[in-house]
Amino acid sequence: MKTPGSIEKFEHIRQLMVAVLIWGLVSASWVMAATEYFVKPDGDDGADGLSWATALASPRVGLNKATVSGDIVTVTNGTYILDSRLNVTNAITLRSVEGAKVTFLDGNNSVQCLRVTAAGALVEGFTIRNGRQAAWGSSAVPGVEISAGTLRSCIIRDNWQRYEMSNVSGLRLYGDAVVEQCIIRGNSGERGTKTVHLSGNAILRNCLIYDNMVPNHSTGSGGPGAGYNGAEPAVVIQSGGRMEHTTIAGNYGGDGGIVGLRISA
Repeated sequence: MKTPGSIEKFEHIRQLMVAVLIWGLVSASWVMAATEYFVKPDGDDGADGLSWATALASPRVGLNKATVSGDIVTVTNGTYILDSRLNVTNAITLRSVEGAKVTFLDGNNSVQCLRVTAAGALVEGFTIRNGRQAAWGSSAVPGVEISAGTLRSCIIRDNWQRYEMSNVSGLRLYGDAVVEQCIIRGNSGERGTKTVHLSGNAILRNCLIYDNMVPNHSTGSGGPGAGYNGAEPAVVIQSGGRMEHTTIAGNYGGDGGIVGLRISA
């Protein structure tokens, strides 16, 4: 015989079990909603991208399909020529299979390469190279611009910026961005450009910044950190940005300027 107290206890347990079941179903549906898309050089952008057999040909189409938080775009070895900048605007993962030494996002010396603006986004394991910003009056970064999310284990190299005093050739990170375990090298531009600009709550850690160059103002030769008639250091930290365990070395400066680092409020 059930007493009122036992009935109340039973009903409480039943309601708890129903709540747990509903939570489990909601969680499962979220996990199932996340999708992995595959990209390979000889893929087909008209395919569904849901397996290597039906892989896409371009990371851009993969990003266009990856609109649900948790989606993954997996890119295998090869060089992917960009016809416009890649934009990561959702909390997804864009990753390579075997890392930056064999997987290239290439701006073809004509476009900017990559912009990441989504909290929770991850880009991992690419060489990002040959980006170019040639328009006057634009602050776009030919290499990588990131204001949220994480960039990890990438090589940012051989990107070129046209002259603007506030511009950056390799990497601009700000907002809540994190860049870690990356190499930034061989980036250049006309006078006044910086290689890396760090601000806001952004964090740059465990990176190597070397062999970057921009011409100084007067002679057309020299590099970042020239500190001479408008040239800038390789790295500028401003307004709260944080750099940890990062090496700055071998960047080319102009006539007697500061080659490495400038920190300002």
